[in-house]
Amino acid sequence: PMPVANLFPSRWVQRRHKTGFASYAANAVFTWCKTLLTPEGLAHVLAMLCFGVQVVCIDLFLVRYCSWWVLLTLFVDVPLFIHCAWFWRVDNAHRAAPTQWFTYSWIHAAKVVVLFCRVMPRLPSVFSGEAVQIL
Repeated sequence: PMPVANLFPSRWVQRRHKTGFASYAANAVFTWCKTLLTPEGLAHVLAMLCFGVQVVCIDLFLVRYCSWWVLLTLFVDVPLFIHCAWFWRVDNAHRAAPTQWFTYSWIHAAKVVVLFCRVMPRLPSVFSGEAVQIL
């Protein structure tokens, strides 16, 4: 097994001892926010916005036509959102992308299966003249 001292970069251990963890965390958050102003960062913000809107819309629809139990997926959606928001830069995206894609794909697939198998058969028919209002 790897010694505990090798788990953290030496600059992190040195920086933590000199300036404290709070200032290191504040510096990391500031650097993260500064990188969001790049073209890649703006594209990432747009992707995260789309992910958030998708989660909210599907969950609202499923809650209305299925049950409140579908909100249990938020226990995975919220940490996935945080994970995607933090691990997006080039230096660490190659390690985070497989986890994010795997989790997103399975959660989204489960919601789509519930949508098509449990919700769609119960929706009123458009041909019968009934209007469907989502919100």
